Amino acid sequence: MKTFEIEITNLGPIRSATFSASHFNLICGKNNSGKSMCLHSVFCFLSKWRSKIHLSAGGELAEEVVQKTRVKFDALQFVERLNPALASSSDEFSKHLYEFLNKSQEQLNDCKVVFQMNPAYIRDRLQHSNVNVFLSITPTSKLVLRKEFNTTESVFIVENSGGGEFPEKGLVAAAINRLIDYLLVEMVLPRPYLMTAERSGSILYGDDLRTKSFLDQVSQPKKVVEAGAVSARYAYPYVQELKDFWDAQSNPVAAPSDLEKVMMPSDNVSESFGENVALGTYKEHDGKIYYQPQGDAREFRLSEVSTSVRALMQLDHFVKRSYRERNLLLMMDEPELNLHPERQRALARFLVLLMRMRGVGVAISTHSDYLVKEINTLLMFGSGDASTAAIMQRYGYQESEVLRTEDVACGVAEDQTIKTYEPSKEDGFALPNFDTTIELMNEIQDAIRWEDKA
Repeated sequence: MKTFEIEITNLGPIRSATFSASHFNLICGKNNSGKSMCLHSVFCFLSKWRSKIHLSAGGELAEEVVQKTRVKFDALQFVERLNPALASSSDEFSKHLYEFLNKSQEQLNDCKVVFQMNPAYIRDRLQHSNVNVFLSITPTSKLVLRKEFNTTESVFIVENSGGGEFPEKGLVAAAINRLIDYLLVEMVLPRPYLMTAERSGSILYGDDLRTKSFLDQVSQPKKVVEAGAVSARYAYPYVQELKDFWDAQSNPVAAPSDLEKVMMPSDNVSESFGENVALGTYKEHDGKIYYQPQGDAREFRLSEVSTSVRALMQLDHFVKRSYRERNLLLMMDEPELNLHPERQRALARFLVLLMRMRGVGVAISTHSDYLVKEINTLLMFGSGDASTAAIMQRYGYQESEVLRTEDVACGVAEDQTIKTYEPSKEDGFALPNFDTTIELMNEIQDAIRWEDKA
């Protein structure tokens, strides 16, 4: 299912492009083609700008809520208002994007980035959300919003205690607007988690950078940080990544309780990550992260291990979070960094498992032919041919690693746009930027082998 669509105009190297995202997204392209800028722009909108997206619904329900104090309504009636709100908010977001990406205003002066959600996806998210929240209106009253799983029927309830006066209609309308925003923005828009291409260095120098004073200074866009005689500015995606590392160390995710294991569906996601990707486990002691390799009783600080182990720590933190949280979007810039081809293949399989088992959206930008070819393999396993099951068993693949074509979107950043490539069950993606390079290398080697001997 398509999730959202992004229209891009004058964003760095990209002059004009449209990309329809799905649950598993792949952006390829040469260096300096605009892949990372696209990824970071989506992250900034979904992370930093979501609080500025507002629908208007309070005036229609306020009178009824004031009169009855308990009003049932169908949230579907407000679905058609989300995309106009996103379009309006996108215009303002585009004007500020240069600040979030740490560019000059002139560089992105004519930039425009517009988001639209797929109405079918909005309805699906509403249907599968469980909501029980409230907002205080006065010291003695609050407005409650409840919606059960597997329905769009919702209810507003005004609860008044302490004998205070009933809140006036204007206050009720404002509270309704904020809770409708929560229902149709916070619960529908994916919540992103970004891993930048700088992640391994950020971890290595994290003890120096992740100080509260440093993070406080760089939290605001355009904030200038003095470092001796040098003035440095930091883009929002990198600042947020530092905060995520800080959170991983100072607030490690607790292991699931026995009750949670009973109440929540079991899966092998965490085990698969440790066994096939990280090749070990990450542990926290006294605010420090340690890594224990498979088959080794010793634990090592992150400063003592390889770059790949350091870079994968952030993904380990996300995997632990994804056990409890829903509607997450994992965004990875060049996930193949520092990984042997064998580990790149394992990572591709793991990302599909993460999507299938925990419902996590995935968006990656990559140069890796190994990673793309492994994704193609997982797509081809979805062909349904009689021999597929036997091949999967022979090579150790699981049904939970199979990709469906309708869940995948692929684009190649080239010629100042993003060209869409539709996957097939027979061949996966045929991406020319990889094939051309490999064919040229084969041609040169064939010439070396045979032309001298002709």
